[in-house]
Amino acid sequence: MITINKKIMMRQGITLLITALLLQFNFAVTIIGQSAGNTGSPENRPIPVFPGASLVTSRIIGEEASCCDFNTKESLEKVIGFYETALKTKALDAAALAVKYPDMKAQIDMMISQMPPQMKIRFFVLQEYMIQGKRGAELFEVVSDVSGVHFNISETKLLANDTHYEAEWSEAMGQTKEESDQKPLDPVIIGNSLPATAPAGFEKGEVNFEKGEQPMVSVSYSKLVKKANGSEGSDNKYVDINISITDGLTSMEFVTDMIKAEREGEKTVIVKGRYEGKEVIEKNDSGCVGAQKVFMVNNRFLVEIRTNGICDMALLNQVVDSMSFEKLPK
Repeated sequence: MITINKKIMMRQGITLLITALLLQFNFAVTIIGQSAGNTGSPENRPIPVFPGASLVTSRIIGEEASCCDFNTKESLEKVIGFYETALKTKALDAAALAVKYPDMKAQIDMMISQMPPQMKIRFFVLQEYMIQGKRGAELFEVVSDVSGVHFNISETKLLANDTHYEAEWSEAMGQTKEESDQKPLDPVIIGNSLPATAPAGFEKGEVNFEKGEQPMVSVSYSKLVKKANGSEGSDNKYVDINISITDGLTSMEFVTDMIKAEREGEKTVIVKGRYEGKEVIEKNDSGCVGAQKVFMVNNRFLVEIRTNGICDMALLNQVVDSMSFEKLPK
């Protein structure tokens, strides 16, 4: 997914907040289309750097620096023409983007209201998503203002020939080689930490792997606890266990917030004697609602175990004991 709770940011003294529809939710989305000419997996679709553009290595006070921002003194029209050819798709202005993706109109309108009059922005759609029946898109933006034309390409989307910009940026920011070499982990490797077998009596669902800046692996286990009695409106009743592991390398503040016991009923725990986290059992007048155990492994990986219709914390502890975190980097 694209993220799963992610902001599209442009620098040079201006921070544009265009929170696309799909980025408001914390679960998987479905890719429904992508631009022509896209080869390879959509998550890793490379974007070339406009010829002659300069890497921005200045740091804005109070803003977390991240690679890689670029600017150029060439005209907006020339930059747009280059990317229309390179990405094999037409650039859209804000009005056209809102027409094409009406579910994103509120976010687009909010962004436009915050832009100074002299600023122009154009969007390239890299791929489309459906989430809860609504349509969203992953975007690449090109911005023009009085200081030039600006764009951002994350290190994961740089062409192979352009990866030297990441090293140059890291050196300018004073990062060590060890720090700059850290990359989000392949979700397939993360998946090795999932339970080797389903809990007793449960049926394992499909394992989902999500790449990107916040790689995640997830799986669900379900158990039939009551069969339908054949009368109208009667359905089988299931309980389920949902497990996800997310690499929080690029979102440590989010991960640390997730493991804090702040809501009523939540309590702080130390899982397996070394992992900080929280747990809670939720009940209402009708009985059990579910339980949660959320913790952080190796100060980086967010593990979430959530149940529906199960309030037996001993079962969640058994699930944790069946998981192996030895292959996760420290």
